[in-house]
Formats: sequence, C-alpha cells, structure tokens
Amino acid sequence: MSALAEAAVVRPALDTLGLTLDGRPAAASTTRRRRSVFYNVLQYAVELELLDFNPVDKLRVRSSRRKVAGEVDRRVVVNIRQARELLVGVT
Repeated sequence: MSALAEAAVVRPALDTLGLTLDGRPAAASTTRRRRSVFYNVLQYAVELELLDFNPVDKLRVRSSRRKVAGEVDRRVVVNIRQARELLVGVT
C-alpha cells in the first residue's frame, strides 16, 4: 500500500477516534488515549514488518482547539469601581 493510500485510510480513522458511538465529540482525554493506543498498534505493525512505517507520523495533526480571542470582552471584565469594591470586601 502506498503512503498516499495509507494516509487516506488513517486520516478518517483518526477523525473517528474523536467521536462517541452516537457521533458526538468525545472528551479530550478519551480522544488522546484512543489516539495513543491506535498509534502504538500501528507502531507494533511496523515492528512486525507488516507496515514499512507508521502512517500517523506522515500526517499533520489538525487541532480542534478553539482559537483564543484577540480582545477581552469588556462586558465580562470588572471595571475599576467593581475592582475596588472587591478589594475592600476582601480586606
């Protein structure tokens, strides 16, 4: 199997590891654990010489993390008056 064909098979498998059985996104820790097991299975296939290389190493990982906002929303941050009241209340 060529590297391109292996990548075409592995990418959907990696995407599926991030889902629950009903198709919703799985927890990050679950996805991380599943990907680790999948990677190690493929690495074992390399050791047994069933694969020439681990195809996961050839793929770029797409991050599903949300991008951090560039600005702070002033509606959710305390203003100077509220900060002073908080500090007075704490002391």
